[in-house]
Amino acid sequence: MNAVFLDMTVKIDTTDGSITTSLYEKPMALFLFIPPHSAHPPGILVGHIYGNLLRIFRLNSNEDDIIQDTLSFFDRFLVRGHKSEVLTPLFLKGIENARKYIATSNATRLKMKEQKLEEATRRLYLHIEYHPQNPSSSKIQQLFDNIVLNPPGEKPWHCISPSTKLRRILLLSKHFKA
Repeated sequence: MNAVFLDMTVKIDTTDGSITTSLYEKPMALFLFIPPHSAHPPGILVGHIYGNLLRIFRLNSNEDDIIQDTLSFFDRFLVRGHKSEVLTPLFLKGIENARKYIATSNATRLKMKEQKLEEATRRLYLHIEYHPQNPSSSKIQQLFDNIVLNPPGEKPWHCISPSTKLRRILLLSKHFKA
């Protein structure tokens, strides 16, 4: 007996009661992935590949289905104009990450998730509209470190009061308003 549920086909073997799952894709799906010349940040491609590979590994019970779906996924990027030499290392790393995630226990996953949430509370996010000609995020981080955290001739960030920190950030944001 087969049943399609969301993006998964569930098969129940009536003789032994075993359940297997596989990825379901609509027959008319166009798979219009972001083309390589798009002005999206480079991390979008990496996230798309890693996320979908994890989905393929989690939804397929059968190793042959995993292999076939991964190859189809790779081929669809090639059809959109991506180069094999760019995709191959991303796919290899994504497969490694997916296998590692599948092998990790639920308790360990929960612990890692809690740790990431705790780390996120101590992080400052600066959202800037992406453009391929903008400076890299590492350059922006370096400038932030040199201008805000450790400006020449002033006390380092960890030695100043919260109100002074806020004042520095507000002054800096006033300089860079569009």
